[in-house]
Amino acid sequence: MQPRADRATLRPEVAERCLEKAMRDWDEELADRAIASLYASMPKNKLFEILWPLGARDFTNIGHKAIWTAQAYRTLTRIGWQHGLP
Repeated sequence: MQPRADRATLRPEVAERCLEKAMRDWDEELADRAIASLYASMPKNKLFEILWPLGARDFTNIGHKAIWTAQAYRTLTRIGWQHGLP
């Protein structure tokens, strides 16, 4: 993965709407900016409440996106949430 470009973060209420739009429109750059903003600004369990349905919305990858979402949660819980943004 490429390092996340440093960009101005979005306000949480804006970032959540942007993430929804990005996921609907398959906009990787907006999704990256929105998720990084949310990660930095909200409790991690609340963030994953947003991510669980997105991970389950798997049209082409026979369930792997749900697995990746769960593994991201498990990994960050194990190694520490401070390692999530990089």
